[in-house]
Amino acid sequence: MAAAVSDILRMTFSLLLLMLLTFCMKSIKLEAQAGLLASDEAEALREIATQVGKMDWNNKVDPCSNETSWVTPTSSQRPMFDNKVVCNCSFPGGVCHIVAMYISSLNSPFFPPF
Repeated sequence: MAAAVSDILRMTFSLLLLMLLTFCMKSIKLEAQAGLLASDEAEALREIATQVGKMDWNNKVDPCSNETSWVTPTSSQRPMFDNKVVCNCSFPGGVCHIVAMYISSLNSPFFPPF
């Protein structure tokens, strides 16, 4: 009889612990979505694009979203062509900041061809 009561208590404790863990896991939300670029940095990017004649950046899409107009895929045919904006989105409040920007091989008087 004592063994049966002990088994019931152990099972009840296990179920309560499982329910508590499930509740805690649901209350913690980890979101892997990209944050948004700070507005002053977005404005600076628009100005840079205007100054250097960069027409293929989509200013309607956040640069930190990794949308393809902001990151040129690596190509063996054009290995020296590098066009990307690198963001750090680990700042509080879902704000991203540009940590690096690469612009090269543009048909622009500002950049020499490779």
